[in-house]
Amino acid sequence: MASIDTYTSQKGHTKYRVRWYSNGSLKSQTFDTEKHAKQWQSIIDAAGGNTTKAREALANQIESGPTVTELLLRHIDQLTNVGEYQLKRYRGSLEQHFSGSLGATKVTLVTSEHIVDWMRMMQGKGLSAKTIANHRGLLSASFDTAIRLRMITVNPCAGVRLPKDDRITEPMRIIPLPQFQNMLPHMTEHYHPVTRMMLYTGLRFGEITALQKEDFTTLGGTSVVRVTKAWKEDGNHRFFLGPPKTPKARRTVSLPRPAVELMQPILDRIAEGEQVFKTVQGRQIRSSAYHKVWGPAWDRLGVAKDRRPRPHDIRHTHASMMLANGMDMYELSRRLGHESVKTTVDRYSHLVEGAHARGASIADSAFG
Repeated sequence: MASIDTYTSQKGHTKYRVRWYSNGSLKSQTFDTEKHAKQWQSIIDAAGGNTTKAREALANQIESGPTVTELLLRHIDQLTNVGEYQLKRYRGSLEQHFSGSLGATKVTLVTSEHIVDWMRMMQGKGLSAKTIANHRGLLSASFDTAIRLRMITVNPCAGVRLPKDDRITEPMRIIPLPQFQNMLPHMTEHYHPVTRMMLYTGLRFGEITALQKEDFTTLGGTSVVRVTKAWKEDGNHRFFLGPPKTPKARRTVSLPRPAVELMQPILDRIAEGEQVFKTVQGRQIRSSAYHKVWGPAWDRLGVAKDRRPRPHDIRHTHASMMLANGMDMYELSRRLGHESVKTTVDRYSHLVEGAHARGASIADSAFG
């Protein structure tokens, strides 16, 4: 704890001296007024005796302009390309991840060191590299807004490397086709068609459950399904039909013969504008409802919970089957609706049939 003592200078003026220990050494700072001495005492105590942090805190009190939290709020309020549900999540993340020292720092004082400290704090929470990257993206975009508003000239996030994803477990599970086929009979029969169509098309869950009768058509004699909408959630957790995830997610996906044979009787008995896949009660299939039939089906098959694939892994399984049967990365990227083919390559390049064998052959030639 810092202490204050007073003394009289040679000119007869009362001085206020603050003393504290920093890294085992006694430090002191003299002030002309008791008010300023007490202010420094409070700051140095809050900094645990760290003189550098205390001076930064004092500068932060003196500096004008918004804090990082205030900047984030301003940036979020200006976003026009995200839904209300996502905006609510962004605002919620402020309290969860930006309420510490970084959030309280004035924007003009933030340096790359502050960003590094913040990322280490996020790692200390046990958050994944992807989660940290997502929140760092919001932070960096907010500093870009600050540059645009002429608060700062340099983005402090620039050049700061993100932590590597060092998870040992594979983030996706490819479901062997025989295992998928064995699982289906254990699932409520009503959900067989939507589950099989996820495998046949690779559509996201929010896309396939948003399909209506008129989305199924033919192009040049080929049966296709047009992906033009997806289920979205607003800030009050109400669902509505909106655009797909990204501009390139608006796409046309060709259907294999088993999909056409499966869908024809379903399409014949529903009206234009009607949802193709619904719950038993005729309502929207939500992810939570689907999990209630997905999980028990794997339980009945005898697959342990920690080995159970997710519904989204059906999409990964579709991608692996397309690659195994000769589809190239560009075609797969368009089929899956990825915004960039780089996303497809990064996610699925390890599945390309023959790539490892070719690599071994080249290595043999080089080193043999």
